[in-house]
Amino acid sequence: RHREPGSKGHVGPVRIGLRVVVMARVLERAVLAVSFTAALLAGAWRALDPFWNWDMLPYMAAAAELDGAPPARSHAIAYTAAQMQVPAEHYRVLVDPDNQYRSALAQDPSAFADQLPFYWIKPLYIALVWCAWKSGASLAWATVLPSLAGFATLCTVLFAWVIHRVGRAMVLPAVAGFFFLPQVNEVAGLSTPDALSSALLVAGTFLLHASGRPASGLLVLVLAITARMDNVLLVMPVIATQPWCRPDHPLSTRWIAGGTIAAILTYLGVRAIGCTHGWCVAPGHAFLPRSLHPQSEPVQWTVAEPISSGGEPARTRSLSCKTA
Repeated sequence: RHREPGSKGHVGPVRIGLRVVVMARVLERAVLAVSFTAALLAGAWRALDPFWNWDMLPYMAAAAELDGAPPARSHAIAYTAAQMQVPAEHYRVLVDPDNQYRSALAQDPSAFADQLPFYWIKPLYIALVWCAWKSGASLAWATVLPSLAGFATLCTVLFAWVIHRVGRAMVLPAVAGFFFLPQVNEVAGLSTPDALSSALLVAGTFLLHASGRPASGLLVLVLAITARMDNVLLVMPVIATQPWCRPDHPLSTRWIAGGTIAAILTYLGVRAIGCTHGWCVAPGHAFLPRSLHPQSEPVQWTVAEPISSGGEPARTRSLSCKTA
């Protein structure tokens, strides 16, 4: 039956347009929610089955020392906690009797203590491990929680950045797919500062270059140096290029200079922590073979052989000031 325009039951073009707009917004929000949740679940799934990599042991020992334990005691705390809290098959790998390096460190607190200075130059990660431990988490899981938090932060920032730059939620499934890559989501299950460091660098760059809170970005970027001191090599160019990347919202020369000075001072502070523990470092990386007493050996640069003798993966270290 024909209805006159404006009569009850008539759906005009304006109302149809409004419904389409509302449905489009609902669809975009649904895509955002599903994509973001999927990315977080990818990290959570990886974190629920951690790698229990060997580096967790010195980080656990460093947290114990931060709590006041002497070096010999921290060795016992780390290995006892790992034995009780890590699945048996993973713990056997950590103390593998067929691996000369790992078995020696499990039995020799002195040699194990010689490894710790390299780990002390990541003070923010160690502090977060200590906080998680003292908040009720087991010491082993306390080494994973900062990585999971870093992964979640990285997801949040990248999603916000894409929406800010692209403005379309329909591209977000591709962003979620990025976090499903094993090479990406594995950082959520590692007992290392990798996820934390990446999250701080990306968040700081986003705040400094793509948001209206550049001062907060400076603070976060400077904080990233305490997660991994070599970040200073990335932080300083990111700060220096802010006026060119944001000509509509440039920081003053005073702010740029202040941020650069703060980055250098933070690096020197972290370096002082390493020197206090016997490992003075400069920016840069070298692949070093596993050694029971690394501080007494010269540093040799190599990029061709990242695997040391005996099949033990070589550890990436900053260049030591000691040359022999």
